[in-house]
Amino acid sequence: MRWVLGVVGLAVLGYGALLAIDTKPVLETGFWFVGGTILHDVVLAPAVGVVGWLVVRVVPAVWRAPVAVGAAITGVLALLTLPELVRRYPAPVNPGLHERNYLLALGISVAVVWVLVVAVGVVRTARARVPAE
Repeated sequence: MRWVLGVVGLAVLGYGALLAIDTKPVLETGFWFVGGTILHDVVLAPAVGVVGWLVVRVVPAVWRAPVAVGAAITGVLALLTLPELVRRYPAPVNPGLHERNYLLALGISVAVVWVLVVAVGVVRTARARVPAE
């Protein structure tokens, strides 16, 4: 049974690859599969490393965790919103689906995240200053 499932899985995988190549040019398909990895390794990972290094060097110890969480959430929100902000060929308008201002929504979401980061940082700072009983 395992062999049968393996053969069926490979057949479906091959069919999907043929559809992908038939639908899009080979160069565009290759860029789709390879470009994300290169973009991550060349741009995103070093940027996250530099931000992490700066957080450890600049931010006080009680603020490090909230700032790190806020930065991570901000990055995820930006990555989730990016496809809607940079679409070359937007889909036809589907009432209720794409009719929103994604840049404004991103700004509000990031503002809420950082207000919470500041609130948590202030609470952690106040707790750190209270002497232990």
